[in-house]
Amino acid sequence: MTAHSVVARHGKLAVRAYHASPRRFAVPVVLIPALINRASILDLYDGGSLAQYLARAGFDVYLIDWGVPGDEDRELGLEDLLMDRLSPALERIRDDANSDPVTLLGYCMGGTLAVVYAALVRLKPPNNLIALAAPVDFAHGGKLAEWCSPAVLDLEQVVETFGNVPAVMIEAAFTLLRPTAKVRAALRFFENARDRRAHQAYAALAEWSDDWIPFPGRAARDWITSFYRENRLICGGLRIAGEKIDLRRITAPVLAIAAERDEISPPASIGPLIERTSSEDRTFLVLPGGHIGLVAGRSARDVLWPAIEEWLIPRSKEET
Repeated sequence: MTAHSVVARHGKLAVRAYHASPRRFAVPVVLIPALINRASILDLYDGGSLAQYLARAGFDVYLIDWGVPGDEDRELGLEDLLMDRLSPALERIRDDANSDPVTLLGYCMGGTLAVVYAALVRLKPPNNLIALAAPVDFAHGGKLAEWCSPAVLDLEQVVETFGNVPAVMIEAAFTLLRPTAKVRAALRFFENARDRRAHQAYAALAEWSDDWIPFPGRAARDWITSFYRENRLICGGLRIAGEKIDLRRITAPVLAIAAERDEISPPASIGPLIERTSSEDRTFLVLPGGHIGLVAGRSARDVLWPAIEEWLIPRSKEET
């Protein structure tokens, strides 16, 4: 991982800071990963790190590390994660960066959480929102949405039995969703076996993909019920801290990015974000690749990362 400091802790959440030297832009970028994966997907290895790339481009970057929940976290819900952990973390980030506006950049379910938070606080310019492979319309959630239905998944039984949804169950579901993914990755590795950088990339990604994190029981119940089963983010009815979450409250510039071969967050589940916000500055990109390859694959540094940088530069105040 890239050299960084930890500037805040809230419960098990830690905030990693990657300070640019020199800093070209006053608006920091806050990376928000999924709850069920290690945050290191956004900072895998030297030359294979979105956090490193943006810091070298002149942005102060902050990576949210949700930590690993234990049995004591089974009653931790989405509202707790947003209000008691993410919200104070963002306040500390603003203080550390000496900047009130921020760019929220969420990946996968971290992107969905960023969207919910943006609607909750009525995110407006000069803040920015980037949703990367982040579903908002779960009616188009593909196979994963089907598997989360009551006919397939007895969620209450899982939560009552284990407290948290075990990491091994989450890994099994995503392996079934992409059963040949590891084989394809291994074949690509052997095709580039003489490339030392390919060794590093393969090892880092393989380690990350084998290290899943339990899903806190209440948060899993909130997530699957509110999003996959009832699609409340699009259809209405989602409430956080007593506030109705309405995407029309978002007026900040919005960039939504989908991967064309994404089986976890299909493009059709991401595009509606652009249609529902009230921002006058809205962009939707569909880029080559799959869910993980988009952000951490060999082409990420040539396709995704420059696209994010290009979008951010005119929307991030330059240092004076």
